[in-house]
Amino acid sequence: SVSDERGASVSETASVTVKNVAPTFANVAVTKVIDENGIVTLTGTVGDVGSLDVETLVVDWGDKSTVDKVVLAADARSFTLTHRYLNDALTAGIAADVYTVSLTTSDERGATGTASTTVTVKNVAPTLSNVAVTKVVDENGVVTLTGTVGDVGSLDVERLMVDWGDKSAVDTLTLK
Repeated sequence: SVSDERGASVSETASVTVKNVAPTFANVAVTKVIDENGIVTLTGTVGDVGSLDVETLVVDWGDKSTVDKVVLAADARSFTLTHRYLNDALTAGIAADVYTVSLTTSDERGATGTASTTVTVKNVAPTLSNVAVTKVVDENGVVTLTGTVGDVGSLDVERLMVDWGDKSAVDTLTLK
């Protein structure tokens, strides 16, 4: 509306449509290389020109674990999340596997933004400790072998192969 110095005025109205703009990601970073059973840290910021929008962040870690879901308030759009990779991907003969971490954010009006990054998870060799064997045995006697097998890859299955040194077949035991 507008008025002059004598008080005469006129008013007009107009409609304005405000379109929602999709949120975006900035400064997404993750620990790039870890050993199996290690923890990565994922950080970043969600940007949205809708300064009052509340964002829902969903992170798929790429290892078939449960996704993480975090609600980010309009005044707190930076995030830091951690995740433990229990194992490398069990690809035979591969020393490390690459996982894709997928991020999706959406505002309360349904606009979405996506980003992704990768993590390399290295296989760690199992350990064999406290090995003991019967030192002396009579012909055709029984030898006892004991020891401890360890592996930080909590989903790994170990194979213990024993060569008795007497030209007999190698014994193979599957553990876990």
